[in-house]
Amino acid sequence: MTIKLVRWHMLAILIAVLVAEASAAVPSNVFSDHMVLQRDKLAPIWGTAKAGEEVTVTFAEQVKKTNAGKDGKWMIRFDPMRWSTEPQELTVSSPSKTTTFKDVLVGDVWVAGGQSNMGRAAKASWRPDDFRLHKPHIRFLKVVSKGSKYPQNELTPGVPNPRRPWIATPNKWNVCGDKMSLQCCAIGFFFADRIYKKTGIPQGLLWNAVGGSVVSEWTPRQGWWLRPELEEKAKIIDSWYPSTTIGRAAHKKAVDDIEKWCKDAREAVEKGYPFPFPQPKLPEPADPKGSGRGTTLLYNGRTHPLVPYAIKGILWYQGESDYANAQYRHMIEAMVESWRDLFACPDEKPTDLRYYFVQMQRCGSYMSPGVRDFQYQSYFTIPNSGMAVLMDLDVSLHPNNKYDAGRRLALWSLKRDYDKDVIFSGPIYHSHKTEGDKVVVTFDYTHGGLFIGQKAKLDPVEKLPDNKLVNLEITADGKQWVPAQSRIDGERLVVWADGLKNPTDVRYCWKSIADGPFLYNKESLPAGQFNTKTMRSILKKGEK
Repeated sequence: MTIKLVRWHMLAILIAVLVAEASAAVPSNVFSDHMVLQRDKLAPIWGTAKAGEEVTVTFAEQVKKTNAGKDGKWMIRFDPMRWSTEPQELTVSSPSKTTTFKDVLVGDVWVAGGQSNMGRAAKASWRPDDFRLHKPHIRFLKVVSKGSKYPQNELTPGVPNPRRPWIATPNKWNVCGDKMSLQCCAIGFFFADRIYKKTGIPQGLLWNAVGGSVVSEWTPRQGWWLRPELEEKAKIIDSWYPSTTIGRAAHKKAVDDIEKWCKDAREAVEKGYPFPFPQPKLPEPADPKGSGRGTTLLYNGRTHPLVPYAIKGILWYQGESDYANAQYRHMIEAMVESWRDLFACPDEKPTDLRYYFVQMQRCGSYMSPGVRDFQYQSYFTIPNSGMAVLMDLDVSLHPNNKYDAGRRLALWSLKRDYDKDVIFSGPIYHSHKTEGDKVVVTFDYTHGGLFIGQKAKLDPVEKLPDNKLVNLEITADGKQWVPAQSRIDGERLVVWADGLKNPTDVRYCWKSIADGPFLYNKESLPAGQFNTKTMRSILKKGEK
């Protein structure tokens, strides 16, 4: 056989392989070895294949068949499965190809999202000296894809580093061994560790955080319509997408403008004149630096490829970059509601998906108390939510104590999701009233009383005398606030200021960096920053 014939033969083989691959069933690349599938739900597996081709998915004695649609997409859903620590294989097969995923567990899966504090790995956090890192029933997928102007169906393919196997493979599932645990999301890891220790249920983390990100970058197009306060922004965002009514009209107008400009430009060139300025463009999301950052872009490129992976809920640590955002509460409500709509399985209500978040730490003089107040309000306005307070932990833009942060989030889940007998929250505002020249504040979750204390690093909270609470202010008109004194009366906090008559409201820790000591319940869990004036307006609306 001549060299020329050999080359043609090899080319024919290559073409045949490519054709076979194009028609084969290919599962989404969010699935890989070591993944955790969500228990007790209609968990989906999805991917692409040749239109009409039959796809068979097998796992844990379940065999599911379907056919790819005209668009080449397919999806199956498993019957609800009990959690299992036994490693199993999952196969996706079509007439031309079989893909096998090994070491698959069934447990609970959480999206761990936000900005840089959720992005910090466990190696950057304090942890007890005797803390064991080998946690093979905790798995994580670290999303590293860029943001995108339009929703993406796949993550950027992840490539392992054979020379450094302890480094997490991006966009692939990783097992938390002795070294890999240090590469895992710190807050998610300590959260999952506490859950697993108490329940024995495997835990999976879809780790999806970007430093410096704002909530608008994580909110999908349809989410902006969920709050009337965001309607004007929703119209602008819809104009970027020709699949919407507003977008179709905006694109048609842009095409007309471009056609007119082309005519004018052609005439200008013939006369020796410069092109007319400015040149019209099609409407599209703003990404001036080409970095994948801008409104909706992080959702499109990093979160949309995960949808509709079955999850237990969302863990969220974000807000530092939204310190001046007057619409933060409406935006976080819209983001959470839209994510719930997208991730929810057919056998559950979207609000069944838990949303556990942190009220931010003390981190810098630029930080407005307003965003913490919006976070506090959102606990009342977002159903099935839980708030872990970090006010008493170390002062830093990137605190070292992610250990207590993750464990405080886990308390909410242990109580709400696993029915464990734990104290899960610090004191949360319930009501207040004026009694003479004092304001009396009552709280939920005091669990037997209040005390004043201070926390250092990972040490237990130190109890201090009851007259040492210094972060209180009081007002009689809602405008002028003065430093206040206080005393603890069982499960109530009594607040006053000498010389101030007929006070109406109290606020606590209303500073960029509030010095301790702080207010705790009997379980040594702290109260969050609050303002009775804003809480009155929230609770008047009949919210939680």
